[in-house]
Amino acid sequence: MPPASKEATDLAISFTPPSNMAGLYIFEPRHVALCNVFLDGYPVGQVASKSYLYLPVMPGEHDIQIGVMRAAFTAVSGNNYCFRMKTYSLVPIAETEARTDANELTLSSRSGADFISSKGSQSSGVSPEDYPGWNVKKIEGPERLFTAYESREKIHLKIGVNITDDLLQIKSERHPLLYLVGNSWDMRPGKSVAANASALARHIFDDEIDLSNGQLPPNDKLAAILTPKIVYFNRTEAATALGGSIYDIKVEWTLADMSGNTIWVETIDGQSTGSSWGATASDKILAWMLADMLLKSEKAITSSQAIQQFAQKQNH
Repeated sequence: MPPASKEATDLAISFTPPSNMAGLYIFEPRHVALCNVFLDGYPVGQVASKSYLYLPVMPGEHDIQIGVMRAAFTAVSGNNYCFRMKTYSLVPIAETEARTDANELTLSSRSGADFISSKGSQSSGVSPEDYPGWNVKKIEGPERLFTAYESREKIHLKIGVNITDDLLQIKSERHPLLYLVGNSWDMRPGKSVAANASALARHIFDDEIDLSNGQLPPNDKLAAILTPKIVYFNRTEAATALGGSIYDIKVEWTLADMSGNTIWVETIDGQSTGSSWGATASDKILAWMLADMLLKSEKAITSSQAIQQFAQKQNH
């Protein structure tokens, strides 16, 4: 695995999390194959032999999964949470041990937005025995929210996030007749996109409240309303059941003022590929797709000159 940049390494070995965030460290001192790391059901990086992963995380409860290994922790701003990979387990270690490991191992370069957006083939570790046949499970995305955003200064606006019935009802499904060759699926990402839209807004803006189908609260004064809309969602199957699948979503974000005038609008694409045998595999590939879209959405919103100019006018 190629080493991370000197800037990233210096940040990791400082053991100083960004403002209002915590630090997560996962160390792999053994000789092992490349492993995908999932946080709260979303991909956040990879570790391999003699390497470690560093990731700033938001405060709150988190779950880590690396293959069969799992661990849970509750993050507090300013603290670091350090784990060492062992056979079938993730073991919490003290920061003093973590500092020693960080000096002896190589920081993984495969983490964060660049890693998630690489769209590489994601191995799920799921065998054909997991395939559910024609008893199709609804797949709605991870139960927890995506939190692996960068630490940023908030935009000084109070906004509403408009969750519509159309968003919640979006789905993609395929039901081959009986047990003919080919996967069946029933994927409904709307609820996950809706929940993550609110969480993303809370990460970016000073304050956020949820709206249902544009209904305004009687006493809250808002500056603008952000509406997410899934304009495309599909899963493209390979020629054979054991081949890879492509998951693709396009979300149109519209920020409008309280008179309905559009401040900013942009469509963001999220994509992931991988072998999709079984519901567990489909869950993970869907999570890669959502993480890709959410990180790109964060960057698009925070870098918008139109939004920044609107915020400046509102605060003068």
